[in-house]
Amino acid sequence: MKQELLRNLKLEFAQNFGNSFVSSGLFLKARKDAINKYTFINDSGLYQKTPYNLGIIYEYGFQVSGSVKLFKQVVVNPFLKVFNIKAEVYSSAFQAGLTNRQEVAIESGLSAIATFKHKIALSFQFQNNNPELIFRTGSSAILFGLFQWKNDLAKI
Repeated sequence: MKQELLRNLKLEFAQNFGNSFVSSGLFLKARKDAINKYTFINDSGLYQKTPYNLGIIYEYGFQVSGSVKLFKQVVVNPFLKVFNIKAEVYSSAFQAGLTNRQEVAIESGLSAIATFKHKIALSFQFQNNNPELIFRTGSSAILFGLFQWKNDLAKI
């Protein structure tokens, strides 16, 4: 297996507004010899996953993030990323039944932290990533969405 080569290019603008800020920008991410888990049905009829150099994966789009301080104790951090994912699979992957894919994806998130007296803090994090390219052969779907909730309560 070849090593994966990752290239990132980003153009970003940020502006402060008192204790808050907003940031926006354009980006391009390219993964040559992308190492992904390839899922297939083996001779026993079971799904099997194996790492494989599947091809070149491009992601390009825009993102917006920020931080807003509400009152003295609460900070909210929103995030939105809208981008195109384009996968160009190698000929060896074509032979395995994989095809080139292109999808629009959205990642969004929100985190917040509230601080209280006596060194007590409460934090919240929400993240939604959809879709994520998963390479499969057979009758299974090729797109997979990840939905994750995470709540943390800081120790006193």
